[in-house]
Amino acid sequence: MALRAGVFIAAVVLALLALHATLAHAEPLAIPLGVYATAAAADLHSTYRFLQIEGHHERNPFVKGLSNQPGKLVGVSAALDAATVYGVYRLVNLKVFGGPHPRFTRIALYAAAGVRVLYALDNYSAQGPPRPR
Repeated sequence: MALRAGVFIAAVVLALLALHATLAHAEPLAIPLGVYATAAAADLHSTYRFLQIEGHHERNPFVKGLSNQPGKLVGVSAALDAATVYGVYRLVNLKVFGGPHPRFTRIALYAAAGVRVLYALDNYSAQGPPRPR
């Protein structure tokens, strides 16, 4: 039950962030944000499943203290994802850097999605083969 709630919260937060970035600023970021949100959801799911195995713990120093509470860990991680995406978006659109840079934003989102996919694959591979229920 906690997994469903955590994944739902993560999906809603990232979807709202994607909606805000695409509608409010009319930039074509829907696809890169969707790719990142999907990769982040896969990472959150794999982390949750990984933590269900006895003896496994979170390695991310920001949320390491929540290893024994996977549902809360997923929620906090989703909030950190949303804050990170928003922060990167705001940073690359500052006038100090010459105004909006949607190409750089897309590249950054695709790169971050690639990293999240690697994390998810690492978590899934550490779980071992699936067991029948």
